Amino acid sequence: LTEFVQKPVEKNSDLPDRYGPPTKKQLKIINRPFKILDTDDTDKIKLTPPPKDDSEIQQQELDELKSLQELLKDSELRDKITLQDEKLFSPFTRYLRDNDLEVDTEELATINKDISTIVHKFKFFYNRPRPHQVSDIEEYENVAGKSPSYPSGHSTNAAVTAEILANKFPEHADNFIQIGREIGLNRVIAGLHYPTDHIAGLKLAEQLIPL
Repeated sequence: LTEFVQKPVEKNSDLPDRYGPPTKKQLKIINRPFKILDTDDTDKIKLTPPPKDDSEIQQQELDELKSLQELLKDSELRDKITLQDEKLFSPFTRYLRDNDLEVDTEELATINKDISTIVHKFKFFYNRPRPHQVSDIEEYENVAGKSPSYPSGHSTNAAVTAEILANKFPEHADNFIQIGREIGLNRVIAGLHYPTDHIAGLKLAEQLIPL
């Protein structure tokens, strides 16, 4: 992974042929330089590989996702998931606005661009297929789930953002952490991610926050 992080990724790179190859846009994300993160620090980040295709663990996850599909009958939840898919940070933005809290949005955007870059590096390093690619789970209509499944970028970005805002506004810390976790879990409920994708996103966030 260290070598993968350090060297530019090309269209014909020797990546696992599981989810599929990166698009031109995704290659730009993978290869763009960090603005805040340091490459030497990111080289130390580690994630446990996802469960293997057709493994018992993966089948258990798929069964769990199928049972969670019942929750999607709730139209209010579906609206939340759709909004968070299109605008990941909308729950944070709404909470900040409703509570008259001000933040440097440009700084947050820069931080999250770096996070998205490292997330995409991991995504295409493991190239895990999405649940709908390997089962009869119907793909939830989305715009942000067009990349490998592991780890969940929504879980990672939301958890890091929640921690930053919790540190800045400690009196609102519990609410920000709850918002961050909900964003990641909603991707699992939608069937866009496995539970282990969400857990990996949180573990990645734990390593990124100190950086």
